[in-house]
Amino acid sequence: MSEGRNIISGMNIFLNTQLFNFGEVVYPPGGRLGPRTQGDVVMVIVHSGEVNIGVDDRTYRVGPTEATILLPGRQEMFLFADKTETHHTWCEVSEPFLSHEALHLLEQLPSTLAWTSRLEKIFRLGLETKRINSRKLPPVVEHLGHALFHEFFAEAGIVSDSGKPRHPSVEKAFRFIESNLSETISSNEIARSAGTSYQHLARLFRADLGTSPTRELWRIRCERGGDLLRSTGLTVGEIAGLLGFQNPYHFSRCIKKQFGLSPIQIRKADWS
Repeated sequence: MSEGRNIISGMNIFLNTQLFNFGEVVYPPGGRLGPRTQGDVVMVIVHSGEVNIGVDDRTYRVGPTEATILLPGRQEMFLFADKTETHHTWCEVSEPFLSHEALHLLEQLPSTLAWTSRLEKIFRLGLETKRINSRKLPPVVEHLGHALFHEFFAEAGIVSDSGKPRHPSVEKAFRFIESNLSETISSNEIARSAGTSYQHLARLFRADLGTSPTRELWRIRCERGGDLLRSTGLTVGEIAGLLGFQNPYHFSRCIKKQFGLSPIQIRKADWS
């Protein structure tokens, strides 16, 4: 895979400019689709339920919180969960837009990957943008589509600014942290969400990020706090309460340590 990463990082993986199409559907229990021939490059993420996908002569399962890539020219059959609804979203491109090298590497990847909170956010933005009727929005959708596939490649280890993707347990911890910023959460709760002990999770964090889960929790809270200071009119106390700080003074101290500016200075600098 390191050879593949070098190939991809040294070229433009997008051969031409095409608009991306985002979609969302909930299949009833026992739903099915196909057989059909896949005509596009499509990324699918499953939010709930599951789907068994038959591709040519093999079948694989995509469960909740998993993503898969469908490639052109394959014969496909989709069988959705028997007893529950299956909610999934997708992003497709009308014409192939990847280089032959990139497509070849995608063929060698595992059938499924755990989707990240960043993938989910990009999907949500793409769906929301699609619902707005404006001639100015196609370029926005296109940028979101490019970001989505680059994020998938990074998690797959094909392209990565840091040289490697985060460990799955680290990614699970991030999801838990980002979903519980307003709560009082302990280091052991973070570790349980990742399915490991805190000591092991701390070693994974040091290896991947050079920091600890607890420090990352407060860093993310400060980053979100800075965003809210710049983009909303919420008071310091209200932001502190939303992000799990003990009180406004605790929030102010952490913000000053993180950014070198007080909350008022950050807001004043941005708004002026």
